[in-house]
Amino acid sequence: MNISKDLLLLQGPVGPFFDKLHLSLLERRLNCTRVLFNSGDRLFCRKKKNVINFEGNLEDWKEWFNNYLKLKSHNLVILFGADRPIHSIARKICEEFEIKVICLEEGYFRPGYISAEYGGNNANSPIAGQLPDLNKETIFEALDQEDIKLFSKNSFRNRCWYGFIYYFWSELASSSKERKLFHKDLKLSDQAIGWLKNFTLWKIKRKQDEALFEKLFRQEYHLVALQLDADMQSRFQSNGWKQIDLIKEAIVSFANSTISKSHLVFKVHPLERGHFEHEKIIRQIAQNFGVEGRVWVIQTGSIGQWIKCAKGMITINSTSGLSAIFHGIPILLLGNAIYQHDQLVYKLRNKKDLDIFWSVKGSIDKTFRMHYLSWIKENSCLEGCFYTRLGNKKISLSIIKKFINH
Repeated sequence: MNISKDLLLLQGPVGPFFDKLHLSLLERRLNCTRVLFNSGDRLFCRKKKNVINFEGNLEDWKEWFNNYLKLKSHNLVILFGADRPIHSIARKICEEFEIKVICLEEGYFRPGYISAEYGGNNANSPIAGQLPDLNKETIFEALDQEDIKLFSKNSFRNRCWYGFIYYFWSELASSSKERKLFHKDLKLSDQAIGWLKNFTLWKIKRKQDEALFEKLFRQEYHLVALQLDADMQSRFQSNGWKQIDLIKEAIVSFANSTISKSHLVFKVHPLERGHFEHEKIIRQIAQNFGVEGRVWVIQTGSIGQWIKCAKGMITINSTSGLSAIFHGIPILLLGNAIYQHDQLVYKLRNKKDLDIFWSVKGSIDKTFRMHYLSWIKENSCLEGCFYTRLGNKKISLSIIKKFINH
């Protein structure tokens, strides 16, 4: 084992994963230090040695981190969420010091995988917009479904629970300076109401959404994958598009199109459900343009089944676009994403592209699509889950094997 590497952990996903990764690295006698930025980070940190508590704003962080790297010999930084403000600053400084940065993110393929890449993820991935060498064989063995069930069981429930604890404690016990470092604008009362609505909608809408799928899956419809406006990838790689803009423009174009017997389905992100009045706004706009009987809102269930039967999908830069590629469904991409290549998607460059998209048909060769997706998995993903015990262990071992013991 190469024990000469000095590692630095910044912020991780909500929950205990970075704590376990830290301990795992220390157990292997690696020189590993973790930086904590707020009370939520400190809550999920059992190891109090090899830890630095940073207290300051973004300007302080930029100066502190730059000076810290001048004095220390770290040659590898690990973080989750490359576009979080603190991480964006850290990545730029690491680039100046020629220090490699491993960027972790929710998996391009879920459940079963997380994303792990040098320098950035999605639109900032080192292979974003590229295609594999078709002359080179790419083999990726799919995970066994039983393995996925083992280390991904209750992952969404755990993620919600960890998120509630982390953000509640961060807002309650962090200093005013630390709050300014948050990558999300949090108000405890709003969050509590939002999550109560989220659970209520899930209970109420499940059967309705299942019935709607049974009604529409044999008919012609286009799918709009809504994302989180608070998500860093959506915010900084959207080319200025927000979810409300996407909703308005999609309905207006759909209403003016010639596909009078088709439907338009909006799929709400499960973490946004209850936090934003999607259905009310969508139905009002659809009514204003006379298409209320052909525009639908889905609050629950897997987006995968809807993608599989759709005529096309519109998204800012959702990773569900990779599922659309798998099923050979045409994609209209508004923002920037890892799969932004003209051989894979239609990139929106002006409003006419949206009007034309309703009549586009899928035509990408299946062998090419499977080769591309296997290449993404092989280069950008690791098996595991951030929010379960077995998933944590699997990711930690994979990170050590791929990025550290080479």
